[in-house]
Amino acid sequence: MKRTIERVLDVLATGTHVLGCVAIAAMMLHVSGDVLLKYLANRPIEGTLEFVSTYYMVSVVFLPLAYVTWKEGHVEVEIFTQTLPARAQHLIQVFASVISALYCGLLAWRGGVNAVRATKVGEVWTSALIDIPVWPTRWLFPLGCGLAGAMFLLVALRHLTQARTAAGDVVSAPKRLKD
Repeated sequence: MKRTIERVLDVLATGTHVLGCVAIAAMMLHVSGDVLLKYLANRPIEGTLEFVSTYYMVSVVFLPLAYVTWKEGHVEVEIFTQTLPARAQHLIQVFASVISALYCGLLAWRGGVNAVRATKVGEVWTSALIDIPVWPTRWLFPLGCGLAGAMFLLVALRHLTQARTAAGDVVSAPKRLKD
């Protein structure tokens, strides 16, 4: 059962990561096209700022969260824990992952409430010439945070398993560069 859940979440995390990468490419093309048309034809693409702000940036930030979490790619400061025994390091990772999962769950819940509200009213941003529907992008935040929270729980389980089998030896401090 755990392996099935792990595989499903891995596929979802990889899929949302790919969508985030596609959003980066689309944003690059959209902004480049806007700049070229603005300076070459004096006809910028209407709504570029709004699309970048509501569609691309939200996708780029929140869709890859689960993938980064699963690969343990978040920034960690290990100045106080790097010389602890392996078991202690894994247990600290379990604690941090559970707290992070709870926080992501809270963010996903509140984001979901806001997404429902935005969907009900059909939230739009008005630019000079067009109305841009933004309510669909309100769902990306709770999706990204919810998947990241689930991944944090899997990371906690991974470290809990490793803590059970880890030796109590102190992990050696990183080698210092010579002056």
